[in-house]
Amino acid sequence: MQEGSLRPRMTETQLHRAIRDTPTELTVFYDQCWSGIQRRLKSEQERIFCILRWVVFARQSLTVFEIAEAAGVDKFRLDLPKTVDDDYIDAEIKGLCWPFLEVKVQANEPSPGQRTVQIPHFSIKEYLLRILPTSDLIPASITPSSFREQFHHTLLAKACIHYMNLPEVWEEASDDLALPLGKSLRKYAATQWHEHVNLGQQDDLELADLCCEFLTPKNPTWDSWRTLIDSLEEEWRREKVETLPPSPLYYAVKLCLRGAAESMITETSVNEASSLGRTPLFVACENGLLPIVKILLNNGANVHVENLVEWGWTPLTIASCKGHVEVIKELIRHGANVDTKNGNEWTPLHTAAESDQPEAVKILLDKGAKISVQSDVNWTPLFAASRSGCTDVVKLLLERGADPNIQAQDGSTALNVASFEGHFEIVKALLESGANITLADDDGWTALNDASSKGHFEIVKALLENRADMTTANHGGDTPLFSASLRGHIDIVKILLVKGADITPADENGWTALHAASREGHIDIVELLLDNGADATAEDEDGKTPVQLASENEHFKVVELFLKRETDATVGHDSDVGL
Repeated sequence: MQEGSLRPRMTETQLHRAIRDTPTELTVFYDQCWSGIQRRLKSEQERIFCILRWVVFARQSLTVFEIAEAAGVDKFRLDLPKTVDDDYIDAEIKGLCWPFLEVKVQANEPSPGQRTVQIPHFSIKEYLLRILPTSDLIPASITPSSFREQFHHTLLAKACIHYMNLPEVWEEASDDLALPLGKSLRKYAATQWHEHVNLGQQDDLELADLCCEFLTPKNPTWDSWRTLIDSLEEEWRREKVETLPPSPLYYAVKLCLRGAAESMITETSVNEASSLGRTPLFVACENGLLPIVKILLNNGANVHVENLVEWGWTPLTIASCKGHVEVIKELIRHGANVDTKNGNEWTPLHTAAESDQPEAVKILLDKGAKISVQSDVNWTPLFAASRSGCTDVVKLLLERGADPNIQAQDGSTALNVASFEGHFEIVKALLESGANITLADDDGWTALNDASSKGHFEIVKALLENRADMTTANHGGDTPLFSASLRGHIDIVKILLVKGADITPADENGWTALHAASREGHIDIVELLLDNGADATAEDEDGKTPVQLASENEHFKVVELFLKRETDATVGHDSDVGL
């Protein structure tokens, strides 16, 4: 079977070449088996073709239950077996389709119906792409990867819609992982049908009509499908109660069903919104569907509607977040406010900056967006980009004149958050643009202390080269040396000591850097501090020395180090603490 000729990272061309070089005996074997299928009754052939089509073109592996339902669906009914057992699998699946599929037995499977149906070898898929019947309108010379695949996806899309149109499929509300026969294909059909539509033939009129007929409240199963789809959203999106659901047009756009959406636009209100403000325009902007956006806007879509599920974002906000530049231009052309604010007073520029969308940032600035606009907690776009590590955006904002020294509500600056998060290139850019290295947040943390605490050596080095003050402590009395010692960042401790950091300051509890390192068991730092003259006899507010803190926390190697240095381990007023 040629497994030995395959490599994990082969390109598509290499894979096709491997197929081409497959021994002719294998192809002859497949041909012989296919000839056997062609000699079967027409009804059996149709079932075989249906099963193989699902196994080859489904977006994921399907179970025996799902295959049984897929093979039994037509426009008006679902023809199901009375039982699904080993005999059914052998006769109606494996027996009909051998050797083109296999049924994989799972460990601890609850029933035969939960077994997975799959293709046993990659060469079979290539063979079936060439041999599975299509319409007479498609010449055999057409490559399998284009029209043939589109044809089969179109058939699966139609089958999914026919299946979802059956009321009995939706009779039980539960959507457990192991749904019973008759409902097992429900989740796959509900969540994947649009993928098959989009991969199928876009000029198929029957499919286009099916899509529009399904996406309407007049469809008896519409509400069941919509409820299932909405239940699969992220949990935070489902927290708010929506008394009025979105329109069918919203879902057509959400699923990128362009043909259906274009048909609906002329027949429905483009501004029909859910009670939480979910509109077709918003989801079109989210998905970057420029042609749909243009049609919606030309038909009067409101660019100002706020989506309450998305914190009050407007279509321009979501387009900026996603970086859909042409959509942004179109929205602004139709009157969207570049400085509109959501519930947290974020503007589109904030969202573009935080989401690392430099092209979106550029067009918003070109269209007049305020560069230093602040949110409800005084975050600027520069602050948001610096915190998220968006280097290109930070550089662009600085080039356009953004002030790096605007402080957020908690007193922190862009330099503070970039230093804390470890964004070295951003720290460099901020320093080159005049960021004030001495500014501290409301708790007294400077950029140097932030970087020292988090272990960002290159940032500490850059800050020191720019004359950052090593003596500035936060409101708890922690200096950069203390912070680095407490958290075990020895390289930072070394560079701070080399630069002349004072080893004696204590925090609000009387702890020195040596106390902190001893308490946490950082033996290399303890030794380094002792080598640099740290006072091993210094007592904290409770009268405890560094060696006593090490002993209390069972860092016995640290204790041994102190003893080796001939430290008086009994120094201190707390006589209850022993070694």
